[in-house]
Amino acid sequence: METVWEEILILRFEGGRVTLMGQKQPDGQWVFVKETNEAAFFDEEDEDNLNALLQTKSSVIHSWEEAIESLGTGWERKSPAYVHPEFEELVPNKPLRRRPKR
Repeated sequence: METVWEEILILRFEGGRVTLMGQKQPDGQWVFVKETNEAAFFDEEDEDNLNALLQTKSSVIHSWEEAIESLGTGWERKSPAYVHPEFEELVPNKPLRRRPKR
């Protein structure tokens, strides 16, 4: 069975973005990974060669507190591009817009 990761929090910065991905475990707890993408600094022509260098993924993070800490300082002053509905109460700034239902 394939592991499904959901977008939990998306922060866009000049030149890239940080996405906190989550997976709900059978016991109801969540685990997380942080993905970064800084490809916006480069031309499309460079993208194929640099994608592996500019996209990173953390190891699995086992608590919300650790996941938030992995974002570094200052993230809470940003308005997120998206917050998963189950985590809206835990994020200080509300998202700029809701992601459309699929």
